[in-house]
Amino acid sequence: MDAKRSVLLLIFAVTSYLLFVNWQQTYHGAAKKVNSPEQSTVLPEASVEPGAAVPETTEAPQGQSPSSENTLLTVETDVLRLKIDTRGGDVVEAALLKYPERLNEKDNPVRILTRNGGHHYVAQAGVVGLASPDGKQKALFTAPQKYFRLASDQSVLVVPLSWTNEQGVRFTKTYRLQRGSYQITLDYQIENKSNTIQKAQLFTQLVRDTEHAPEDSQGLGMRAYLGAAFSTEDKRYEKYNFDDIREKPLKLATHGGWVAILQHYFLSAWVPRSEGVNRIYTLTPDRYIAIGIMQPMVQIKPGSQAQFKADLYVGPKIQETLAEIAPGLDLTVDYGVLWWIGQPLFWLMKAFYSL
Repeated sequence: MDAKRSVLLLIFAVTSYLLFVNWQQTYHGAAKKVNSPEQSTVLPEASVEPGAAVPETTEAPQGQSPSSENTLLTVETDVLRLKIDTRGGDVVEAALLKYPERLNEKDNPVRILTRNGGHHYVAQAGVVGLASPDGKQKALFTAPQKYFRLASDQSVLVVPLSWTNEQGVRFTKTYRLQRGSYQITLDYQIENKSNTIQKAQLFTQLVRDTEHAPEDSQGLGMRAYLGAAFSTEDKRYEKYNFDDIREKPLKLATHGGWVAILQHYFLSAWVPRSEGVNRIYTLTPDRYIAIGIMQPMVQIKPGSQAQFKADLYVGPKIQETLAEIAPGLDLTVDYGVLWWIGQPLFWLMKAFYSL
């Protein structure tokens, strides 16, 4: 036992020295040119742009009106409380019940997603296609109840929303939440009961204003990152701040991938579950930014159905949890100026205390 610990301590010392040398070379050596996302695979122009689901005005973001409280569903587990607007079926609020804003305010949880107080930050999922529920006037979905709560004997909470268009095409969005988890699974099913072939693509996106930021936290002179990030098969983790989005819109094609918006301690992220080529994009309507992923288009014959899947994560930056959700998502855990040693230290200390 003591021998193993001695070996680990030796590895720790050597690793720390090598990492320090690497850090010195990185910050005091010659600057290296980094390829910008513009040099990645360029997205071909889509047949329909998913901009209709993005807020269009600065005064009244889409889906928000004085009577919007009447369209809200409340969904609560042991760790999350969500507000889902049946006008479009978007997640418009996410409160983390285990994380109070202040230690002496346990009944005032941190809210990651919100559209109150002039702040607009929501997670949207919709369909691009003919007569979809995500046009300029979003469809009003129906749900079996207005309040969903995970019972003490339940491990999974299911929240179904449905809408049928005039042609007889039925759209069903089902959110699934698990006990103790900040990961939300979205199943989006389209049943074509019309007489014509329907084409559809699922888009999942995060829409945020850039004028409201959580209180900046600084450590060792470093400011916490607030901005977007994405992952492709070529780049496991790439930060892309709000200025980047406005100056150089993303249009990337990739297998897998994810998009996220990061802030100190917390993040929101969409992870598609598709086998084809996904398309990562950004949009800049008015004072908002949006980053999203569009899944491959499918054709749905009359009498047939199609199903899309995606995961939404809204919660704390827990490295082990994020690593299980998607490759590279754990890299969103930022150690600040100690990034060069944080991960090796975490691994070594975990190994040390497991002996």
